[in-house]
Amino acid sequence: MNPGGPKKAVFPRLGETSGIPLSAQERVTLIHKGNAIFNLGQVDLAEKVFRTARYQDGLTRVGEHWYSKGQFLRAADLFRASKFLKGEYRCYLKLGLIKELGDFGNDEAKRAMDAQLNRTLAAAVRAMMQKD
Repeated sequence: MNPGGPKKAVFPRLGETSGIPLSAQERVTLIHKGNAIFNLGQVDLAEKVFRTARYQDGLTRVGEHWYSKGQFLRAADLFRASKFLKGEYRCYLKLGLIKELGDFGNDEAKRAMDAQLNRTLAAAVRAMMQKD
């Protein structure tokens, strides 16, 4: 126990992957199993396996699956976990949280998208708080 150090989360937060330490061989094995499970159509189970293995390509594929089904929040979470920023922001566009996709190679454009997203979310939170 580390009384003065930072506390570790027991479960990953939204957009994060599992913190279970894996050997390289264990990770490869999990990735192969996750791919086979995904190909069988067991997307939820494949997602869990890919999160455990911290397999970004697999998480992106699962995110694309949910995006194609119109499940944009779920897809955004997976794209965030896989560090696929463009996919995440495509979801925000579909959800009406941003008005257009900017140039992801331009830091100023990325900051503008973030600012727009933050304003939209802050307005939604204010509206929810006023209803209570």
